[in-house]
Amino acid sequence: MLRRHFLSLLARSASLPLALPLLNAFGARAVAQSSSGPKGEAVDGEDLLVVVGAGMAGLAAAQALHRAGRRVLVLEARERLGGRTFTADVGPATVDLGGAWIHGPRGNPIAKYARAEGFSYRYHELGFDTLYDAHSRSVLRGAAIDNIIEEFESSWWTDLKLAFTLGATASAADGIDAYLEELLEEDAPPQARRRARFTLEMLLSGIGAPLDRLSFEQLLTGDQEDLAGGDQVIQGGYGQLVQRLASDLDVRLGTPIARIEHDDRGVRLTSAQGEVFNATHALITVPLGVLKADSIAFSPALPEAKREAIQRLGYGFFEKVVLVFDRPHWRSTFGDNLLYLAGTGSERRFPYFLDMSEHSGAPTLVCLYSGAFAEHAQRTQSESQLIDATLSVLRQVHGDRLPDPVAAHATGWAGDPFSLGSYSYPALGSSSDDYRTLAQPVGRLRFAGEATTARWPQTVHGAFHSGLREAESLGADPDLLTS
Repeated sequence: MLRRHFLSLLARSASLPLALPLLNAFGARAVAQSSSGPKGEAVDGEDLLVVVGAGMAGLAAAQALHRAGRRVLVLEARERLGGRTFTADVGPATVDLGGAWIHGPRGNPIAKYARAEGFSYRYHELGFDTLYDAHSRSVLRGAAIDNIIEEFESSWWTDLKLAFTLGATASAADGIDAYLEELLEEDAPPQARRRARFTLEMLLSGIGAPLDRLSFEQLLTGDQEDLAGGDQVIQGGYGQLVQRLASDLDVRLGTPIARIEHDDRGVRLTSAQGEVFNATHALITVPLGVLKADSIAFSPALPEAKREAIQRLGYGFFEKVVLVFDRPHWRSTFGDNLLYLAGTGSERRFPYFLDMSEHSGAPTLVCLYSGAFAEHAQRTQSESQLIDATLSVLRQVHGDRLPDPVAAHATGWAGDPFSLGSYSYPALGSSSDDYRTLAQPVGRLRFAGEATTARWPQTVHGAFHSGLREAESLGADPDLLTS
């Protein structure tokens, strides 16, 4: 079962003024940064190990290898650290623009590392106070929302018979159609059908996949493992952990790798600027989206089985719009968190808003949206249009009296050339074996990242764990980071 089953549901046990500061994916001021080494020279060394990517997987591996006494060089395409763990200031608020939660601290390697390094995290209640149905302009609250969720949650994830009946070619969208056909009476009113479909789509929305491309069979029978303990937020953001992992490392920012040549003698990496790095081994931690786009040329080419696994796995879309206000005006209308029902399927719009004020240091609402709508919105709307659209939703629910935010930011992971999306998912035709194939070494090349773990894909802790796994394969003790 995939762990990102709509963050909260399984955790239950008008244009802006020109003066408004808008931030793009590269303009938000990063809280955590690192100095980079000198550029413009070839780097050689019989004992040098190169890590490509300074996200959570790459930094975890590099730090473990560094502590084991290995000579490590980290090459990062962006001018900052962290990959999709990016903590930034949006006006007076400090917000994680990518990965934001520790999803279950029990047995979680990133939680263990945070504790070992003295960082604290706190439980985040993700239950929803209000559901606003834009079609009927009606409001559901508290227990009424719980009743709808619980009606489907208990049986949806255990109905394996339905998955096997539909077969391996069925998508999650097919599964929803079949499930509702079985569950709902023929004369069920449109409102009941709409709310039922919306609930099921929301249970899947955290996966980030367009539902017609998500494998229904793998959704219910894959190897993914959830962790217990509820969703937690690192106090001050993930950027602190990124900074700590990067401490004492040789990290070169602004160094995208364009070509990797490898044989039984070593690895030769060439950057987009023409810099050459010769190493004994290279650990590749770039996102699946970058591998799917063939942004790096491998010579010789990666094995056919690995190339096919890369193409079979899906790469989804999960974006945020951050709105920071002078006061938490919305609480008088819908409480802390809001579900917004306006369309289903690809017509679903900005469906949920989370109050992050307690964790950001300022009155902050974060709109989360994903899947097919996120893919379309990212392709067709500018940052200011995305911010306008989310404000329009809030004003529909709260009223026109809602003032403009003091700061705002819309993420753009789908268009970021060093990400090209958010994280992997089991697409139609893929299986857990594809994750394992992606993790397999190729000569002196190693591979890490969330898409290389069948156990914990789509997660920060999965990326972190994969980095430790590969560091161990190269002779480091992973407990050096977590004990």
